[in-house]
Amino acid sequence: MIKFFPLFFFITSSALFSQGGTISGMVQDDKGKPLAGANVILKNTVLGAATDDQGNYIIHKIPVGKPYQLTVMYIGHRTVTRDVLLQEGEVLTADFIMKQSLIDLDEIVVSASFSERKKRAQASPITVISQDELRRLPLRSVDEVLSGKVPGGYANLPHRPGQNNYAFTLRGGTSGAGRPLGDVKIYVDGVELLGFDVQSNPGITDFIDPSDIEKIEIVRGPMGSTLHGANAQSGIIHIFTKRGSGSRKTVMRMKIARKNTAAPILKDYKGNDNVVGQELSFSLSGRSSSDISYNLGANRTVDEEVMPSNGKNIELLKLHGALNARIGSAKIDIKTFQSWGEQGFISNLFHLLKYQEERGWTDAPGHWADSVSDGSIKYYKPGFSLNFTQNFNPNWYQTLIIGNDTRQSLYRKWGSSGSGSYLKHDWNRTTMNYFWHLKKKFPNLVELDVTAGLQRTQSSNVRLSGTVDEAKDQYYYDDFENGSLVDQSNSNMGYYAEAVLGYQERMFLTVGERMEENEYFGRDYGRHFSPRLGLSYIWELGNLICKTRAAWGSGGINPPQAMQALPSESSYNINIGNPNLRPERQSGYEVGGDFYIGDNFFLEVTYFDQLFLDGIQNDPSIDDPATLKQEYWYINFGEIINK
Repeated sequence: MIKFFPLFFFITSSALFSQGGTISGMVQDDKGKPLAGANVILKNTVLGAATDDQGNYIIHKIPVGKPYQLTVMYIGHRTVTRDVLLQEGEVLTADFIMKQSLIDLDEIVVSASFSERKKRAQASPITVISQDELRRLPLRSVDEVLSGKVPGGYANLPHRPGQNNYAFTLRGGTSGAGRPLGDVKIYVDGVELLGFDVQSNPGITDFIDPSDIEKIEIVRGPMGSTLHGANAQSGIIHIFTKRGSGSRKTVMRMKIARKNTAAPILKDYKGNDNVVGQELSFSLSGRSSSDISYNLGANRTVDEEVMPSNGKNIELLKLHGALNARIGSAKIDIKTFQSWGEQGFISNLFHLLKYQEERGWTDAPGHWADSVSDGSIKYYKPGFSLNFTQNFNPNWYQTLIIGNDTRQSLYRKWGSSGSGSYLKHDWNRTTMNYFWHLKKKFPNLVELDVTAGLQRTQSSNVRLSGTVDEAKDQYYYDDFENGSLVDQSNSNMGYYAEAVLGYQERMFLTVGERMEENEYFGRDYGRHFSPRLGLSYIWELGNLICKTRAAWGSGGINPPQAMQALPSESSYNINIGNPNLRPERQSGYEVGGDFYIGDNFFLEVTYFDQLFLDGIQNDPSIDDPATLKQEYWYINFGEIINK
């Protein structure tokens, strides 16, 4: 049974200040290069701004007549703070030069707890990849960003040569696949992506342009991902796309690129081994007023196949848009990504024909010489997010995130016999996440930081497949032979809360809990509870800064899928269903330390011990040999220790 819970969300839109002062300026590194995306804030207020592509920022409507601390933070650089005092109507210019540094303990992250917290308060390791790092590298896809930058993580090899890596693995768990040790949940601007979409084309690497990314946060292990609930056993990857510009100037950027790849296997197939790829990228950002900014981006790539194919190229078009507004004490971010793609089919057997010729094979299967099938794979992938944050005061705010991720794909393949295969697949996932965040300072430098909220996701999966006798633009169910129509949906509801008790900005104790409800939990399983504990302590000795940390959590769960729990039948087998399937679970502990020596040396050391329980596996042992179709079901099995 699906339950609905009332949500009271109060919104005020009155402007806080009708008059005041203004602070503007530029943020650069120690070589004079503008830093885009640096956070400039007035401490203990709700006022702040982010620098644009030229390093400029501006903060309006600042109450005058009292002192402030103006602080600038940027990943990979030392935090800088300056005392300022404004008079009525004054426009103060405050430029900053930031020194590069690997010390990032004061970097604000949100992926572990949803709410904003300094990295020093997190008891689990978090990797942050900044916009500056993205700009320094000649990247074409997100997989190139993550490869080699995340301890204990790697990008999986693509299904076919020439494609981007299709998924990411953290501590044995893989995004979208969940094998062998749980899943990795991926967010874009707070909206949960379709997990099963990431493991196939288009994967996340194919619909987000790296030049549209502001930063990426990666949390590893169930100890750090407890509050995120289902499908986050092995960690979190959170991608934040760019917001609007902080400057009144309109900034346009364009990139034109061409790549040449040597593909020797094509030498005998098309006469040369040169494969060409082209890319055109365009972005536009600016600010129409002091409270409204925007960012637009487009990316078009066309790549030839590196394997023998039916002559179709790999074509991708990606669009990104962002509109950001401030209304009094509220901030509203509206973002969208849209992508279209098409590619043909390749021959995976062409190299075997060469072996047959070179080695004199006489008994090779006849289908090796079949021509490459005609047809294509097309997809359309839209998504959007709405982030609404309202500050009641500098230490108390609430946030509502609503978003959607959709994928529509069409697979049509025609063989030499004239018959064809058809598959139309529509996936959809809607996310709603509401939470509030409160900080309370006590005497003796003690601070309490509390986050509580609820998260709901609704997912659907509609799949139409079968064989057809002729090529048409539109098919109906009666046109198919052995037609199969699958329509599945599920909902997941989570309630979470976490408290962090800090002392002197050095020691932090974390206690958290999430309760999960899912309609595909086993019949008698009920609700799932995921506790979390963490402790971190920072100490200094000369040029050495060390953050020691320890965490325990049992946050990793993966609910059974509808295709596993419910009975179904195909042309060759029967799934009898198992309503008693329990969710896959993972728990464990980790201890480690982050060591900073000066500004230029960093070492992270982590030991983890995780236990994976109730893995879900196909079991054909119940098959009755007397029946024509193979019978099977899904069961829970044993445990796996992951260290």
